[in-house]
Amino acid sequence: MPNSPSVHYWSAGDDMDAVRMNEIKDAIEWLRNPPLVHVQRLLSNISLPVNTWTTVEFDTEYVDPYEMYDSGTPDTVTVTVPGWYTVEAVMCMSNTASDARVSMGLWKQASELILRWDQQALQNVSGNINMRKESTMFLNVGDTLQLRAHTNAGARNIVGNSASEAPTIRMRWVSN
Repeated sequence: MPNSPSVHYWSAGDDMDAVRMNEIKDAIEWLRNPPLVHVQRLLSNISLPVNTWTTVEFDTEYVDPYEMYDSGTPDTVTVTVPGWYTVEAVMCMSNTASDARVSMGLWKQASELILRWDQQALQNVSGNINMRKESTMFLNVGDTLQLRAHTNAGARNIVGNSASEAPTIRMRWVSN
């Protein structure tokens, strides 16, 4: 498990040597390439049944230098470095003729809803329902995140046919 590097606390009279210079170099490299992940569902829409939280399985990985996404468990992102993260969830759902409430949720450990966005779907309105929610949260090593969707009436689809509308999780480490 990689951790954020520590840097020597400097005081008057400390000597500069190769070890201290490498600490500085490692810290700069860490800040230039922090833990982050960006995954999406692009290849097909997902049918969303009524009154059921449906988990999104991702099929496209853009960046993941710390191996938080594993295609063997395509519905889960697993934290590999502890710390504070900015987490963004994005989803687009088809609008149908029914008046309903649609919800997007980010679930931790598959049982705790930690980020939620609800939106009213309107009858006789064309176009898709776009949702985006962002938050900063502390996550530990082994914490898992899943993106899910819900509707209380009217079957609809989670749209995934373009990068701007596809279900997405983006996470970026910001601090210990």
